[in-house]
Amino acid sequence: MANINAPFGFRLQGRTSDVKVSPYLVVAGDTAPLGIGDPVKLTGTSEAVADFGGGNLPIVARAAAGDRLRGIVIGFDPYLEVAYNSVQLGVKHRLASTRRIAYVVDDRDAEFVCQMDASGTAAVTDVGAAFDTITAADCNSITGVSVSALAQTTVSSSAGQFKLLRFVGDPLNEVGDYVRCVVRINEHVDSTEAAV
Repeated sequence: MANINAPFGFRLQGRTSDVKVSPYLVVAGDTAPLGIGDPVKLTGTSEAVADFGGGNLPIVARAAAGDRLRGIVIGFDPYLEVAYNSVQLGVKHRLASTRRIAYVVDDRDAEFVCQMDASGTAAVTDVGAAFDTITAADCNSITGVSVSALAQTTVSSSAGQFKLLRFVGDPLNEVGDYVRCVVRINEHVDSTEAAV
């Protein structure tokens, strides 16, 4: 039976208490929506957030294939905008062009579950290889969940945003198109680990 194509971005594997999660700012000038499970990159700057304990927060944006990653978004401040002038508890993702605080797993050792696309031929010999994400796309506007996945055609022995650690152990998870995998960030801003 073939795997189902139902991407969900990058979902934290294991307990959240075991990994480091930090707040980051997404600025109003960023026109790309940001979903739970989206990979993000640093923009190279920060901005003061008076209502969040003062001081500056680093600014992140949705990452594209090939970008060095800061981490994976696992949630957002419940206020729609940092100014706290609009509370929308039903909005699970960061809407386009809104100033919002994102909570990011920025721990370089964290493991995530994700799905591959169908652009190549996944094989059991891909364990230990590196992959980039597919072209960045907007998250699901209803669920707020990312649609990111690994691009099979980007498989490499060293260069790639994520390192494939293993395939998800499930008799219904066949190695092939849309296979679910466990990965770790390979091209992390804090280190770059060569794939096997």
